[in-house]
Amino acid sequence: MSDMQLIRSYPIPVNEHARGDLAEALSLIERREDPFFDHINHLVKQITGAPIAYLSLIRAEHQTILSIDGFEADILPREAAICAHTIAKKQPLIVPDTHDDVRFPDHPIVVNPPHLRFYIGIPVILSSGFCIGTLCAVDVQPRERPSDSQIDQLMSLAKMLARFYEVPIDPNPKHAAQLKRIAMEAQAEFLSLVGHELRTPLNGILGLAEVIEPQDSEQAELLLAIESSGHHLTKIVESILTFTDLNTGDMALEETAIDLFPIIKSSLKKFGKLAQLSDKTLVIGKIADGPRIIGDAAKLELAVGCLLANFIAHGGPEGRVSI
Repeated sequence: MSDMQLIRSYPIPVNEHARGDLAEALSLIERREDPFFDHINHLVKQITGAPIAYLSLIRAEHQTILSIDGFEADILPREAAICAHTIAKKQPLIVPDTHDDVRFPDHPIVVNPPHLRFYIGIPVILSSGFCIGTLCAVDVQPRERPSDSQIDQLMSLAKMLARFYEVPIDPNPKHAAQLKRIAMEAQAEFLSLVGHELRTPLNGILGLAEVIEPQDSEQAELLLAIESSGHHLTKIVESILTFTDLNTGDMALEETAIDLFPIIKSSLKKFGKLAQLSDKTLVIGKIADGPRIIGDAAKLELAVGCLLANFIAHGGPEGRVSI
């Protein structure tokens, strides 16, 4: 698989740095010959009926196969790993036929050997909340979607595997302290980022709050700008409370087909007036009606809004927006 043409990037978890550090610290590569891994793979094949089962560890730019039954594989580039999507979502990923899934028809592991058509990926999530790898069943032929009972059994196996990962071969207090430190640093980094993204739109609200009673249409537009900034802040807070894990600094992202044009247009409308008040000029470059991408529309709108707000607060006199 080393000669695959890597044609699609992969999603990256928000807490990737800390997650990768933890995956390294567990030293699982040294335990690849443990018969427990083979036992788990055997159970996965029994539950699903799939001809191939494997356990993987996602680190840096690679997917390492800790154990596999039914095929030969060792290390794959992360771009060639459907499991990269599984660990980013931290939810079971079920693909009855990769040719029918908008994310995978031209994926390297689908268009190149072994030409995967069926995939079940179960995230292996540690007690700390970090997802470091997957438990998977795959086939080169499409298959029916597994039943809820089968998925529940696979999730139970993944929980069992996660607990096994967390028990070191030789218990060492220093090792336990290292794992705890990684988790604490991830939380601190995440909270620092959140604090910045809360303050940026809030400053916009406070700057516009001086104009309260509109006397004409222009002042009415200013109030609309205040309202837009308030909605922007509300969306961020709601996103934090609903979709994030403060213990790991992770964030759940949706994967749907979205159009960039309406998102950019909406953000420009919200922040254009605020830019004028700050004596900044937004130059609109080429923004065609498209393209269509796979992503999280709400999070993308927040990201574009934060970029515009940062330009207004910290940028030069002119900013250019284009797709």
